[in-house]
Amino acid sequence: MVGGTGGSISYLNGSVGTLEVRASDGGPGVYGGAGGSVFSVDIDAVGSFVRYIEAGNGGNGAIAGAGGSVNTVTVDNLGSIGTLAIGAAAGGSVLGTNLAALGGGGGNVVSLDVNSIGSLGAAQIQAGAGGDTSSNGFGGAGGSVIGLVFNVPLSASAVSIVNGAGGDSHLGRGGGSGAITTIQLDGPSSDFTIGGSIAAGAGAMVGGTGGSISYLNGSVGTLEVRASDGGPGVYGGAGGSVFSVDIDAVGSFVRYIQAGNGGNGAIAGAGGSVNTITVAGDLGDFSVPFGFTATGMGGLSSGIRGTGNGSAQNGLVSNITADRIASIVAGGGYQDADSVSSISLIHTNTIGADINGNGVFDFIKSPTPPHILFDAADGDIPIDGLVVVAAGGLNGVTAPILELIQVV
Repeated sequence: MVGGTGGSISYLNGSVGTLEVRASDGGPGVYGGAGGSVFSVDIDAVGSFVRYIEAGNGGNGAIAGAGGSVNTVTVDNLGSIGTLAIGAAAGGSVLGTNLAALGGGGGNVVSLDVNSIGSLGAAQIQAGAGGDTSSNGFGGAGGSVIGLVFNVPLSASAVSIVNGAGGDSHLGRGGGSGAITTIQLDGPSSDFTIGGSIAAGAGAMVGGTGGSISYLNGSVGTLEVRASDGGPGVYGGAGGSVFSVDIDAVGSFVRYIQAGNGGNGAIAGAGGSVNTITVAGDLGDFSVPFGFTATGMGGLSSGIRGTGNGSAQNGLVSNITADRIASIVAGGGYQDADSVSSISLIHTNTIGADINGNGVFDFIKSPTPPHILFDAADGDIPIDGLVVVAAGGLNGVTAPILELIQVV
């Protein structure tokens, strides 16, 4: 009937050469057992590395168990850490077709404090994924990352902070992906990736809502921010937004800040928005061609609406401050469908990366049909940065724009 609860690990303190921490999984049953959590850990000296701190997975069942969380962890590194991995656990999946079944919720990562005065090669912080259900119930919600302080002032680290994906529901509603919020970064030489291609759960009826990213502050070498897409369903889920970001020191650039796309459905989900962003440096890489990839130009991107009927719109971009902005689009694209619904309150010196500095918007021209001006519908591909916005949607923007496409 009821799966056992996974054992937790707590009140672990002291100094280590290496450390591996793994709480127990919950047992399966009609009611799956919850996975064990890891909490109240304070490691004040690390000789080599903390390989991982990992909570236990939820047990499978008609009512699935929740994944364990990682809560209140401090790691102080004075030496050299190759890799640091901290992960909450996945929720259990539903067995059978119980009409009230719920996929287990993914575990959260809460109140994590990493201080590395020495060398830190790489770190991954990962919340747990929600469990799936094959019934009419809900897919499990993905876990969130809440309250993270990451202090690596002297190290060139690669740091990934990832929310949990939502669980799928084959007959009901998909689980929402987790949020990432209240993050303080101090890594002027480090490369930070926040979020990424983490999706909300698919639902036969309603897609899950994409997780948002908010209250992100501090200093970075480079930064990439990507909120989650909404899940597909008869009613597509809304994409996650990015808001309240204040980066007060930038070593190289913030490559992109991108909201999540809406989920596809008979009724489409809305695209997420980007608002209230301050970057003390460039928003985008002004040395490479257009594109929202790990090596592309980047810039700002709201989310696009999913495919389907209904009144859902692409997201908006508002209240942005940066030295320069490489591009402003929706969905990371440049077609008419990738137009931002509204752009307002932009405070910057220039919009549109001019890679070769010739003062002209450069693009790869399609050979047919004959034309002179950039036209994405004809197969042209941008090289330089551009703005794609709905007609009438550009308000209070005074900075010069290299290439402006207004879509009717």
